[in-house]
Amino acid sequence: MVSANGADGQPSTAPQPRMPQQARRRKFWGWGLEGEGLAVSEIEQLGATFAGRLGIDTVRVLEPPRVDELELRAPRLAAPTSLEAAFSGEPYDRAAHTYGRSFRDLVRAFRRDYVHAPDLVAFPRGEGELVSVLEWCSGAGAAAIPFGGGSSVVGGVEPDVGEGYHGAVSVDLRNLRGVLEIDGTSRAARIAGGTLGPALEAQLKPHGLTLRHFPQSFEWSTLGGWIATRSGGHFATLHTRIDEFVGGRPHGDAPRSSGDTAAAGLGCGPVGGTAVLRLGGHAGRDHRGVDAGAAAATVPGRRGSVFRRFRRRRGGGPGTGAVWASSGQLPAAWP
Repeated sequence: MVSANGADGQPSTAPQPRMPQQARRRKFWGWGLEGEGLAVSEIEQLGATFAGRLGIDTVRVLEPPRVDELELRAPRLAAPTSLEAAFSGEPYDRAAHTYGRSFRDLVRAFRRDYVHAPDLVAFPRGEGELVSVLEWCSGAGAAAIPFGGGSSVVGGVEPDVGEGYHGAVSVDLRNLRGVLEIDGTSRAARIAGGTLGPALEAQLKPHGLTLRHFPQSFEWSTLGGWIATRSGGHFATLHTRIDEFVGGRPHGDAPRSSGDTAAAGLGCGPVGGTAVLRLGGHAGRDHRGVDAGAAAATVPGRRGSVFRRFRRRRGGGPGTGAVWASSGQLPAAWP
């Protein structure tokens, strides 16, 4: 067993170093980073092509929105003093957590329609602080919407929560990231739920391992989001859904009752905590999954995090392993 830095022996309990921050911010209104995209001349040429093909007389190029153009309502919530460092009420952060990345979201963003922007955005810096944020939201009557990469195209991150709450908080899990522990024998890894796809694969590669899960949103989606929405990945010939690689459950509240299993298939946002995943080598390995039919999945109502338990399939060939979700160490042995 090795820790994420490759040292032999028990994994370090020291806090994981933060990954370098990007020099450019993400676009708050659409896909990618600020400054990326087609030039105006290219957009005009593309518009002319569409106009000619569709028989439209004129096509007008719209400028993307700017933060200073947005009319955001005043926040209905104030962050508690004890957690003030974990919250942001900055207009950019609120705008960037209003929409996912569907065409409908893009249209509303270009209309400068940000009526449902979250009142606050939380950036918990660890699992303990995440629990504290969720407990505060529960006590304050605020809706807590998990936010991983923000790539949802079905409204999964949009804080349109109706009148039943005193406000809405988008809980951004970007600080809960990284490959925390690897077991080379069983090909298992414990990985934080806020880890983006490229970072996950980059940290597994030095160990000769890969999760081999590549959804279309790979660049800007997280492991927690994949698990919560039961993501399907490209570039796989057998098992393609992420739940077939999961061997444990995310750390957090224990499931309340087995009666919640009916909600297991719902995509309800990223999972906090950590997850342990079944991995394979880079060179043509057999990627068997776990028996998803034996899984018992529950969704506790208070925190809205998905908890899944999976039974490891026996008799796996080379490349099999498991993912174990907990805040502790990987199990010493697998059944």
